[in-house]
This record gives sequence, structure tokens and C-alpha cells, in this order.
Amino acid sequence: MPTVDIFIKNKAKQLSFYVREFLQGNIPYAELNLFFWDTMEEWTQIKSGKQTPYEKTEQVFWHIMHQVHYWPQKPYVKMTFLEVN
Repeated sequence: MPTVDIFIKNKAKQLSFYVREFLQGNIPYAELNLFFWDTMEEWTQIKSGKQTPYEKTEQVFWHIMHQVHYWPQKPYVKMTFLEVN
């Protein structure tokens, strides 16, 4: 069974992929949302037992997961302030 650190490290890579693909319009919101719920389900199987404070990577990971869950289905990439020059 993976540790919290290994779980976050592996899922952070996947999260990066899903967010990038969603913002580029390559995957639908439903797929991003499914990733969110699958990750939450997998998280329940991790034996925490962690007594140390969250590391910065873990804090950022959970913040982005929270944001992903509350994003509207229409990608933000259409907004002008996110355009890449």
C-alpha cells in the first residue's frame, strides 16, 4: 500500500496531465471530474497515520484538487486573462 507521499507524488503527475488537457480543450469536464472522484476514492484507501504537517507539495495538490472540483464545465482557457502570448 502506498504511503501518503508516494500517493501525492503519483497523483500530482496525473493531476497536471488532466488539468492541462482540460484547459487545452482536449478532454471534457466529465473526464476531469471522474479523475477527481477516482482520486478521492483512492485516497480513502491510504492509511494516513501521518503525524507531521502537510508538505508544500501536498498542500498545493489538495488546493488544486479543490479548485478542479468547483470549476465550471466551460474551460477557463476562453478567458482573456489566461491567454498565453
